[in-house]
Parts: sequence; C-alpha cells; structure tokens
Amino acid sequence: MKLTLHPAIWVAGTIIFSSFALRQLWLNTCISSTELQRSLDPDSVPVFIPSTIPDSTPSLTENAAPEEIGVSFDPVSEGTKAALRVSNRTNHPVRVALRSPSQASEPVHWDFAPQEGSLNGLILSLPETDLTLEPGDILVVFAQDGSRQYWGPYIVGETNSPAWNSQGEEWLLVVKP
Repeated sequence: MKLTLHPAIWVAGTIIFSSFALRQLWLNTCISSTELQRSLDPDSVPVFIPSTIPDSTPSLTENAAPEEIGVSFDPVSEGTKAALRVSNRTNHPVRVALRSPSQASEPVHWDFAPQEGSLNGLILSLPETDLTLEPGDILVVFAQDGSRQYWGPYIVGETNSPAWNSQGEEWLLVVKP
C-alpha cells in the first residue's frame, strides 16, 4: 500500500510554514528599523569616557590617611586581633582581597560598589564566622571596572593602612581615589 499525504495536510503545512516565515521577516524588519532609529538619535549613543590611569603606583600610605577620618594610627601590640571595617570612597567598584599567612585557609575577597560604605564603613565577615584580622595579614584592593587601579598591598600592623581604631577596637581600611 502506497502512503500519500492528504492535500489538506499539504495546505495546512504550507500555511504554517508561510506564517512562520512572514513573522520572522516582520520581526527582523522591526528590529532593524528600531536599531536604525536608535543609531540616528544622538542622545542614545553611549559615550565611553576612559578612567585616568595613574602615572605611578600609589604608595602604601597615600590612599587612606587615618587623620582625615578621625582615627589615629596607634601602635599595635603584637598579636592584636580584631574585625575589619572597609570604606570605599572611590567611584570604582572594588574588590578587597585578604590573604592570611598565619592561617592555612584560602584567600577571601569582598566586592564593593562605588561609594559603598563611604560614610561609616562596613564590617566584613566570613560566610560561617566573624572575620578576625591580625598583624601580618595582607590586604589588596583593586578596581573591577577595567581601570587597572589598585591600592596596597597593605600589611596589617606594618603599614599605615589599615589603621587601628583604638576606640572601636577594630582595623579600618579607607579606599580613596
């Protein structure tokens, strides 16, 4: 027995295929005309303004002057462990990375939006425990927006930043442009 398709199936298939093809053509035309209109509109053209790249590497002390934020850099006795408060006063999204040579744990990092915590700072913590910073820990901050800016490395208790806040019993890292 010979198997043939009924003419109604051929007609239905042709109609479905044609409607699909016409719909695709219509969508492509609409998208193309919308893109053309946007490209002709000067207000909708994105403007790329590159960030300035510093001529030299920032020094270890120029980014966070404790005197400006009301915290003095007190001498810290060996073994002082405390929380870390971070303030991002830049217009860059930044990542704060911590490596603790005294502990066998992996390095950790936190991401900050531009100006996040710029007034009072934010106390950092780990997923399962509180963060305890101790002398010898290494902090590096770098921009996440492609500007290639970075701050640090800071060695806790050895560089001026992070500063020890004796009133709050915490370390304070202020990231400034």
